[in-house]
Amino acid sequence: MRANIISGIAETIGKFVESLVALFMGLLLVVVACNVFARYILKIGLTWAEEFSLLLFIWVVFLGAYLAMRKKAHLALTFIIKRLPPNAFTISRHIILVLVMVFVLAVFVGGLEFVRRVVSLDQRTPLLRISAAWAYASIPVSMGLMLLELMRMLIRGEHIVRFDIEN
Repeated sequence: MRANIISGIAETIGKFVESLVALFMGLLLVVVACNVFARYILKIGLTWAEEFSLLLFIWVVFLGAYLAMRKKAHLALTFIIKRLPPNAFTISRHIILVLVMVFVLAVFVGGLEFVRRVVSLDQRTPLLRISAAWAYASIPVSMGLMLLELMRMLIRGEHIVRFDIEN
């Protein structure tokens, strides 16, 4: 029952994040295209465009890392795992998931602390004058999403990477 609830939540969040990344990518394309047009055709620079596009790019990268994990699309060296006997293969799956969870949790906690410090120092972006925490928040948000996905994988008995055992 809990596995179905977590899977349902993870699936809903995953679809939302896919839409959000698509929106950010489209917005990034429009902003960069407008800036190029303004700079080279109109001979004026949109001072805010580079900073805004950088902010969008940061979110696309970190949310994209989460989506890659969801689709098991991260680069992995599987040549050792493929040669393991079935018992060791199952054990390796759990060990790898736990190690990745520990790493992601450490980055999540560090990211939260970093965002907290940026907010407490009231650090702002140079041109847009918005809190720099908006950019840095992409770290704990994406790591939190990855933790949810890793829990789903652990509960459902999935491996973190996709590969063909026969090869």
